[in-house]
Amino acid sequence: MRKSKIFFVQPDPSSSNPRKSKFNLGYIQSGFYLNLFKCLVFLIMAIGASSNLYGQIPSAIVEFEGKTGILIPRVTTAERDAIVDPKDGQLIYNMTDDRFYYFSDITDTWRRVSIDGDTPPGSTGTGEIPHQPSLGADWNVRGNEGADVFSSDPPLLGNTDYKPIVFITDDLERLRITEDGIVKIAGDLEVGEDLTVKQNVFLNTEGGSTSINGPTTVGGPAMNPATFTGPVQMDKTLNVDGATTLNNTLDVDGVTTLNNDLFVTGMSSTQLTGTLDVDKTLNVDGATTLQSNLDVNNMAPTHLTGTLDVDKTLNVDGATTLQSNLDVNNMAPTHLTGTLDVDKAFTVGTGSTAMLKFDPAKNLTSEDAFANYPLQITGAKQGMAIEVNAWQPDRNFIAFFSKGKDGTGAVEMRGRIEPNNNFLVNDFQMLAENLADPDMASESPDGSVQADDDTTFNAQAGVDANSMTMLPASGQTYSEINGEQLAEFIVLCVELIGAAITLGTSFTSIFDPLDIFEAALALAISAANLGMYIGFTLANLGIAYESGSGDYAEWLPRADTTEILHFGDVVGVIGGEVSKEYILADKFMVVSAAPAVLGNMPQTRHESKFEKIAFMGQVPVKVRGTVHIGDYILPSSDGDGLAIAVHPDKMKVKDFQRIVGIAWEDSKKENEKDLYQMINTAVGINQNDLARVIDQMQLVMNQMQEAIKEVNPAYEGFVFDTDSGVNGVNLSPDFTVSASHRSKIEEYFADKTYETQEELGQLVLDALVDVAGVNLTEIPVLENMLTNPEYAQKAQDYYAQKLVEYKNWMEQLKRNN
Repeated sequence: MRKSKIFFVQPDPSSSNPRKSKFNLGYIQSGFYLNLFKCLVFLIMAIGASSNLYGQIPSAIVEFEGKTGILIPRVTTAERDAIVDPKDGQLIYNMTDDRFYYFSDITDTWRRVSIDGDTPPGSTGTGEIPHQPSLGADWNVRGNEGADVFSSDPPLLGNTDYKPIVFITDDLERLRITEDGIVKIAGDLEVGEDLTVKQNVFLNTEGGSTSINGPTTVGGPAMNPATFTGPVQMDKTLNVDGATTLNNTLDVDGVTTLNNDLFVTGMSSTQLTGTLDVDKTLNVDGATTLQSNLDVNNMAPTHLTGTLDVDKTLNVDGATTLQSNLDVNNMAPTHLTGTLDVDKAFTVGTGSTAMLKFDPAKNLTSEDAFANYPLQITGAKQGMAIEVNAWQPDRNFIAFFSKGKDGTGAVEMRGRIEPNNNFLVNDFQMLAENLADPDMASESPDGSVQADDDTTFNAQAGVDANSMTMLPASGQTYSEINGEQLAEFIVLCVELIGAAITLGTSFTSIFDPLDIFEAALALAISAANLGMYIGFTLANLGIAYESGSGDYAEWLPRADTTEILHFGDVVGVIGGEVSKEYILADKFMVVSAAPAVLGNMPQTRHESKFEKIAFMGQVPVKVRGTVHIGDYILPSSDGDGLAIAVHPDKMKVKDFQRIVGIAWEDSKKENEKDLYQMINTAVGINQNDLARVIDQMQLVMNQMQEAIKEVNPAYEGFVFDTDSGVNGVNLSPDFTVSASHRSKIEEYFADKTYETQEELGQLVLDALVDVAGVNLTEIPVLENMLTNPEYAQKAQDYYAQKLVEYKNWMEQLKRNN
C-alpha cells in the first residue's frame, strides 16, 4: 500500500474561510509536561489512523489506534534549519543527533525534547538575568547527568512567567521559590557540605537559637566585618586570630585568659568590678583612675616612672623608696607620725616663701636631757651650718624669740651657734696670713720681694693667680661670706695695715724708742685681733668658750664712730658713750659677743654708731698674761681694748673702781705665748661700790699727813692717790696697769742706749718680748721691719698700696649695704 501524507484538520470557528485549517493544539507553554503531551497526542493519532482497536473515543479530537506506531518527519540538522517559517509546537526528529525537537516561539529556536539523560553541561553561574536557555536546556524526564557541572547551557527546571514555584510533599508546601527568586523553606534545612552566602544572613529572627558545633570563622577582609546586634553566647572557647574591636560592653562571667597584649584605645574606660591579677608587668600609657584601693602585696616593688598624683590620703604600711624628688605642692601640709631619716642633704623649698617650721607638742622643761629638745641633730663630727645670701650686716644668722605669758607676741633674743665654722672661705684666711708674712710685705718692681737670705719670694705665694687676686674684682661676691663678717674682716685688715704703716713711719723717720714700741705693739695687737677673728669667729681653730648667749647687753653710742671695736674689747664709759681709748673713765665694760637679751636697740640705719655692751652675765674678754679663776679683770690702761688679770691680794685701792669683771676660767698654758686670750668673765656684780668709801678714807688720811707735815717738815708720809686729790702734792697713778703701760716702758728705756737704727730696732724687739710678751714667731713682719730699715720702708710702701685696695673694698661693701 502506498504511503501518503495525512493532514489532521478541525474547523476553526474564528476563521471566516470555510476551508479546512491545520490542526491547532493551541498555545501551551513549552516545558517538560508539554513535550510529553505532544508525544502522546501524535502517538494516539498515528495509532488511530491505521486501525481502530478499541473503538472510537468521543472525547478525543484525534485518535490513533494501531500496533506499529506513528512516524514523525525525519530530517537532518541542516534540513531542520532550512524549514521556512516553522510554527510554535512543530515537531521533527533530527537524524543528525537522533533527538526529537519542537519549535518554540518564545525563544524562536528549536528546543530538544530530553529523554535519555545525557543533557549537556549548563551555565557557569546561577542567578544571571536575563537567561535564555539554548536547544538542550530542558530538564530530562529521567534526570540529568552533570547537573552540578555548570557551563554556558545548563539544564533548566522551572517556569518562564512571573509566578512562584512550590514544592510539596504529603500535600504540604515544603519549599517555595517566589516570583522574585526568594527561597522559603517551611521545615529544617540540612546542608551536607559547605554553605556559602554572599550577602547577609539573619538567624533566629523570631526565636530559637543557633548552635555551631565546629570551628567557626567569622569575618573577612577589613571591608566585610562581622556585626552582632544581639547577645552572643559561647559555651566553649572563642579563638580570635585577628584584631577584636568592641564598640560596647564586654561582659565576661568566667575566667578570661589573655595570652597577648590587651589594648583599650580611643580614650575608652575599662571598668573592673572585681580583682585584677597581673602576674607580670602592667603597662598603662594613659591616665589610670582607681575608685578603690590599690594593694601591692607579697613585698613586691611598685615602679612609677612618671608623676603619682594622690588627691587624698596615701597610706603606705611598709617601707617606701623614692628614687627621685617628693614634691608636696599647693601649700599642702605633710604629716609624718614616725621618724624621718634623711641620709643626704635636706632642702626645704625655694624662693622667698620657703620655710621650715617645727611646732611640736613637746613641753618638757628640763634642759639637761637631749630628748627634751624638739629639734635634735646627732652624728658626724660637726654640728649645724647656716649659710645666708644677704651681705647686709643687719641680717641675722639665727634669731631667738620667746612668747609672752599669754602665748602671744614675741621678744627677740639673739644668740649664736657654737662652734660657728667657715663663715668665710679659706682664701680670706690666706689673705690675712699674707698681711703678716714678711715675704708678702715688700714687692719689687718685678712682683717679688728680697729677703735677708737673698731668697726670692713671690708676693702672691700661696694664692692661685688663676682663681683670684688679693681682693675680688668690683661687683664680685662670695655666697659663702656673710656681709657683717666680711665687713669685720676688712676692718681688721685695715687696722693691721694701718698699724704696719705707722710702725714703718716711726722706725724710718724718728728715733724715739717709746713711740716705736707703741707702734710695734699696736701692730702686734692688730695681728692678734685678726688671727683671733679668723681662728675663733671664722675657722674655729680650737678656740672656743662655753658662755654663748650668756649676758644681758644694751646698745650704747660710740664716742668715736670711726673707732674699731670687736667683741671682747674693754671699753671705758664716760657720759654713756664708750671707747677703748678712755683710760680714765667712769666705768669699764666689755663689748658683748652674743648677748642672750639685747636692749635699747637703735634703728637699723644707725647701728654703726652704736655698740653692744655687756651689762650683766658672762662674756669673753681679751686678757693678756696668765689668768686664774677669781682674778679681777682690769683694763690694761693702754687704750688698746685689752685687759689684765690681778689677784685679789694684789689689788690696789684705785683698782676696785676699774674692775671689768671676775675671771671664771683659767688661761690655757699652751697659749701663754699669745698676745692675749679670750677669758670667760662675769660682769655686773657691783664690785666697785667699796671704791668710793676707800677713796674717801684715803682722802682723810692724806689730809692728816699733810697737817703733820706742816708741823714737822721732816715728816715723810705716804700720800694716797684719790679722785679728790691734794693741793701741792704730785701723785703717781696708784692703780694696776699692764706691763706695757707707757709709764713702765719709760722706766724700761731709761737706762738703755743705742748707736744705730738697727740697734734701736733690736732694743724695741727686746722690749716687745721681755715686757709685752709678744711672740715674734707669729708676727715675723715685726722682726724684719725692726732689724732692716730698708725692708721697713718697702713694707710701708706695700701696706700703703694694700690700704687703698682694702678701703676700696670697704666702699663696695657700703654700696652693697
